[in-house]
Amino acid sequence: GQWIPDILQAAGLDAAGAFSDAARATKRVSWDEISSFKPELVVPMVCGFGVQKTLSEVRRLAEEKHDMRTALNGATVAVVDGNRMFNVSSAFVMVESAAHLRAVAAHVAAGASDVGHPFGSEVVLLPAGSFASC
Repeated sequence: GQWIPDILQAAGLDAAGAFSDAARATKRVSWDEISSFKPELVVPMVCGFGVQKTLSEVRRLAEEKHDMRTALNGATVAVVDGNRMFNVSSAFVMVESAAHLRAVAAHVAAGASDVGHPFGSEVVLLPAGSFASC
């Protein structure tokens, strides 16, 4: 199923339908499309990856891909445990994940440089501009 749009909507995030919705199949989105959206917050939710593996891959890819650096440069990137928080479909995971995203978005909107461990799951914030010098 396609439950991420439902989680985004439940979290109250504006971009819930920007690139997909629950009624359509997931589609591949280019970094140029993401860049044109000018996101304030990007949350990689990589299936099978915890926080540290996702963080490592985001940094590695940002060094290799100019279009990714451009898309991410103006956004705060909140690296989360996609495997635990988003990649399993259940009512509990959807509710917990929406609350988790809402807390992350509120911290970012307030200018926080650290989110801590909301709901017992690590979050690493990479502030806007983190990829400018990759």
